[in-house]
Amino acid sequence: MDEAREVLFDKRDRLAKAAILRGLHGCKNNDASKVCGMTTAKEMWDTLVSDHTQRDFSYAMLLRSQSYQCTHRAEQSMEAYLRTMTQLRQQLRNMGPEHAVSDADMACLLLMGVAMTHRELIEQFDLGTRQRSSR
Repeated sequence: MDEAREVLFDKRDRLAKAAILRGLHGCKNNDASKVCGMTTAKEMWDTLVSDHTQRDFSYAMLLRSQSYQCTHRAEQSMEAYLRTMTQLRQQLRNMGPEHAVSDADMACLLLMGVAMTHRELIEQFDLGTRQRSSR
């Protein structure tokens, strides 16, 4: 019985390896050449998951950094600024719920981005402090 299980396992493993390699066919990176010599489909899969998880995290950090650095410029339309920020937020959301930007964080990012071009808007959030100090 153990021999029959091993034969079945080997058959399934070969099918899984072939499916992984077919899935990588045409990829512009070197994933296929990296995993084609591995002995089991699990080893191939674990390597791919590890590599892509690291890349995904790096890309998510790049997008998050861009969202913090994005500022509205005086010559730029507000629509263009908001579109850029919305695209960055959507890209992060598409990477998974752990990378999604909450509404509260997005509000802060948007306000930080317009701090230099729309100071009067930012001052509205400090209105209570300014009113108390003028009494």
